Amino acid sequence: MRIAYITDTYLPETNGIVAAIGRHMRLLVERGHEFLVLCPRYGADDPGDAPGITVARYRAFGAPSNPDTHVALPWLPTMVRRLREFAPDLVHVHTPLPIGLSGLAAARILRVPRVQTYHSYVPGFLQYVRLGRLLGFDHGPRQVRETSWGRFLTRIVYNRAELVLAPSEALCDVLRATGVKTEVRYQTNGMDLTELLPKDDWSLRRCVMHSGRLGFEKNTEVVVEAFARFAADRPDWTLHFMGEGPAKPYLASLIARLGIAGRVRWEGFVSRERLAESYREADVYATASTIETQGLVILEAMASGTPVVGVAALAVPEMARDGQDGIIVPPYDPQAMADALARLANDHELRERMGRACIEDVRAHDLTTAVDRLERTYEELLAGHTHN
Repeated sequence: MRIAYITDTYLPETNGIVAAIGRHMRLLVERGHEFLVLCPRYGADDPGDAPGITVARYRAFGAPSNPDTHVALPWLPTMVRRLREFAPDLVHVHTPLPIGLSGLAAARILRVPRVQTYHSYVPGFLQYVRLGRLLGFDHGPRQVRETSWGRFLTRIVYNRAELVLAPSEALCDVLRATGVKTEVRYQTNGMDLTELLPKDDWSLRRCVMHSGRLGFEKNTEVVVEAFARFAADRPDWTLHFMGEGPAKPYLASLIARLGIAGRVRWEGFVSRERLAESYREADVYATASTIETQGLVILEAMASGTPVVGVAALAVPEMARDGQDGIIVPPYDPQAMADALARLANDHELRERMGRACIEDVRAHDLTTAVDRLERTYEELLAGHTHN
């Protein structure tokens, strides 16, 4: 098959969407498929073509409220021409921003089958287009709330393809309840379990870990406040952050106000080897995000055998089951999270039992199995299009 991946986020940007796209293409190229990737231009060091993958980039600018993300405004006729030249069998759109929306329109003009993946929870990212955030006046976190505007946008965007994929059953339910009439189907993004060797020793290391993009929509300040409460009488515990993002200055200021700066380790973006090692070194992985459509970092922690403390929102309880893979607490509740951290810190047997369950349960997201399923979905979509 010749497949066009259309996305508003790609290398060298680092996030769950980029990781999923890269892994899927790698395995599908090995099976003989060819790809065209339409994505933003970031700079002179942007990765180019690779065997089986042609990359075409559009001029873009850094979003004022999130400089890591680059926004492109592609000219539709240019995109139509590029797609026509590549002659894809199908188009897979991964983002609901200008490149993705233009790709949907171009594929429709060319009468090419269209599939979308709902990777990012729309209400979580609407805060980045608030006027105060765009102008730089609003630097703090905001709770993510469903709005009629967000539901309207979701319906408008995700009713424009023959099929919508979602990486959790919880998200499938959200899309259907929002009014998406297109077929919605579960499709895990998958995990390369060979990259993350599980631990076999749950001895206490006195480390809480958080990884991933430090965005305001992730509510990471709740993790910070929870750690401060949990660690008040545990002076030898540390909190480790892996990742970068627009919320980091706010988090650093909060950490200073709480008097725990000496106990927080900022490692930024690290190699896959170092990340895998960090997951194994951690006693607990903590996240307060309420917008996880799947939660790649949660699955990475589980693959490493590290229990999860997360919140009861969207896909988190589906990935890390409460009482089995970790402890799920109410959203926006630092005291409940602190209590969960204490419970795991104080109970070696519980940490080990949950860690072993994590290692077993994450096998359901094995990357090869996930790509097998995705490939079959593509074949079914093409077969249905041919018969119409």
